[in-house]
Amino acid sequence: LSLDYIPQKKQEPIKDALMLFQRLQEKRMLEESNLSFLKELLFRINRLDLLFNYLNTSKEAMEQELQIPGRAQIPPYRVMLFQISEDVNKLELRSFKFLLSQEISRCKVDDDMNLLDIFIEMEKRVILGERNLDTLKRICDQINKSLLKKITDYEELSREGRTSLQRSPDELSNGE
Repeated sequence: LSLDYIPQKKQEPIKDALMLFQRLQEKRMLEESNLSFLKELLFRINRLDLLFNYLNTSKEAMEQELQIPGRAQIPPYRVMLFQISEDVNKLELRSFKFLLSQEISRCKVDDDMNLLDIFIEMEKRVILGERNLDTLKRICDQINKSLLKKITDYEELSREGRTSLQRSPDELSNGE
């Protein structure tokens, strides 16, 4: 979820939460006066217990906060990939690796790789990206249709976002 802020090479040595916090501080994504990125991370990974107990923030408050345009700091694309990875079971993961073997050699897709690792490998090979979802859609369509729905929902929201950004300020103020 933080790949857009902390490059993969800098994430590889991260072994615990403290190291992650240090990297986020280096990137100015975590400051004592601004914990919004940390709150969003905890919300996205569904650690509502930590969000509430340590940051005194409820699930409902986060849902409201993230509805405000520009408040979400984790790109919808990363959220979608994370959600897909959370919803894939072990059998589906094996199927995913098998179906991907046409694009990525078997030696690059280790048995111990999780789906997020595979997504990173796909991005390196430019067969996955914010606007390059065809391979992912093809595989998800074969494995589990509900995964495909997450992608189409993301694409729809992405299109809506681009459409509203393309409107002129006059159109937006007239409520069109």
